[in-house]
Amino acid sequence: MKTALISTVRNEARDLPAFLASIERQTRRPDLVVITSADSGDGTDEILQEFEDTHYGDGFVWLPLGDVGRSFGRNEAVRFAYEEGVEVIACTNVCVLRDDWFEKITDPILYGDGIDLVGGGYHIVVRTNYEDAAALVTQYTPEEATKKRFISALSMAFTAEVWRNVGGFPEDLETSEDTVFVQRVRDTACGIAYVADAVVEWRPATLTLRGAFRTYRQFAVTDRIAGVGRAQYIATTIAYAVPVILPFWLVYRARKALAEGLPSGLLFAAAVDLGRIVGWLAIDKYISWRGKTSGR
Repeated sequence: MKTALISTVRNEARDLPAFLASIERQTRRPDLVVITSADSGDGTDEILQEFEDTHYGDGFVWLPLGDVGRSFGRNEAVRFAYEEGVEVIACTNVCVLRDDWFEKITDPILYGDGIDLVGGGYHIVVRTNYEDAAALVTQYTPEEATKKRFISALSMAFTAEVWRNVGGFPEDLETSEDTVFVQRVRDTACGIAYVADAVVEWRPATLTLRGAFRTYRQFAVTDRIAGVGRAQYIATTIAYAVPVILPFWLVYRARKALAEGLPSGLLFAAAVDLGRIVGWLAIDKYISWRGKTSGR
């Protein structure tokens, strides 16, 4: 079966060269690499143009799309690949792919029995104890991701057929689109596999307090639109509304960091929670979304 690797980027000039270099090191190269880019002002497009001109040969395609969202970019990349006869698609963000990532993430589909979706693992690159605390509070550990069979677009593969069957990534969502995509695939009772050692390495925006707040605020806005995690958001809001509960709640939320002797995890727990509360209560954004979608 013909294979492809897709990604969509915006303002990724700092990390893009390492990402592109890791694609070239793959032990199994995809037949096609499709990168879609939204409007960027940091040199992202120039890096992609240079790479398209001088690297990888005819198997690399860069599609500049203008001011578009992440889901639209992913769907356009899949559409292009599908039109080129691709049947198996690996999806990731700008990160560093371990050399055997593409091989391991696609093997269950290529050689398994009826597998349509594969989730892979990820390793968060931290440089200080402060970032380590942030990672422990804001991200699943590899063990947790494996146990929960957590699948995100950071490390994922799927068949073009199942992508078509579920309608692709939801383009009305700015974030959480991969969560909704995976849930729709699960609802179709397709074959799903998880390969923990198909690993990408990345540095998420949540390694700073500002990044944690902003990221989880946006997640909360989209989760409300998508109807995801309502009970969790209500519990978080109640914890901050009842002072006697709050200290116990923060200790619970930061428990992994505290277990490693990293008290700064409490700050990150608060930043995440406040971002979630602000985003969840942003009724104006929800109403704006409803207004846009009602006219479709």
